[in-house]
Amino acid sequence: MAWSPILVDLCPEKRSGYMHFLMHSKGIPKGKAANTQLSFYHLALSLGFKTPYIEEKAVGRMVMLEPCLNTLDWLREVLWKDKNLIRGLYHETAFVVPAAWPDRITKAFGLSEPPTPYEMACATLVEPYSSFWCYQRGWPNKVVCSYSALLWWLLGLPEQTMINHLGIGGEGELYQHLALSIHHMMRHKRFATWACGIDLTPYCTNRFMHEVAINFHMGKPLPRDAHGSRGVYRQAQDKLFMHPFVTSQRKSGQRHGRLVRPIYRDGIIWQSLEAKQEWERGDSTGAARVQLGRKKLSAMKAEKPSWLKLPLFGPSKL
Repeated sequence: MAWSPILVDLCPEKRSGYMHFLMHSKGIPKGKAANTQLSFYHLALSLGFKTPYIEEKAVGRMVMLEPCLNTLDWLREVLWKDKNLIRGLYHETAFVVPAAWPDRITKAFGLSEPPTPYEMACATLVEPYSSFWCYQRGWPNKVVCSYSALLWWLLGLPEQTMINHLGIGGEGELYQHLALSIHHMMRHKRFATWACGIDLTPYCTNRFMHEVAINFHMGKPLPRDAHGSRGVYRQAQDKLFMHPFVTSQRKSGQRHGRLVRPIYRDGIIWQSLEAKQEWERGDSTGAARVQLGRKKLSAMKAEKPSWLKLPLFGPSKL
């Protein structure tokens, strides 16, 4: 796959996840970022966006922990140093999953029935558990960069914001960038098995393989035996994912039987603009914080880009 030399040359240090994309900013100071672990929750909560999953699971309580408070304070300061980025994060589509994949990204899956952007968001914006996918190990810097951009695209950051942020030529180059990440993710058997929607249970020949299959479908880590070891389950997992029938489905992109593609964190992001705006019209402190941010942005004297939409719903209650 062809690659933009601009992105290779300007790629920041090897920071994975959300931070890598953020560090492409020319306006955000890099000093304090060195020891900052940035997650989807940090981005959402720093701006006030409490998605359905965050509200249901009371994830907002994490802000009471000092390390999280420090990261939130840092984000609230530095995001305003990048006008392009803060505009994108308050744009109406931010934290609303894109409705469909561009054709180039669909083709990168190589599947007859690839996951929807919403299914993908629920599986990747926050992993089912730490290192569930393990697909970033050994990736070159350009793929780490593409994966980070994919996360921001899935959380609804406007494409024009991303194009400006990365300094690339347009949507064609952006889609090339995102497709590279999908291409590499599909090389990993765990992710490709999930993306294909393969039901693993018919290929289990012992109870260890069956437990592995159930835990995988539920987004849980490998079980442990009575001695606290996962060794026998790792062997069962290798045998299951390398089963000839499972391997053939991944390679062909054609699934046999019923679709089994779990939505690991349902509601991690809004599925539609209407659902998000319904929340924004509410009287929660999160919605009030969003309105204050938009008012502050609207009051700036700088000329607003034509694509920017900052809907305001009623008076702020903060």
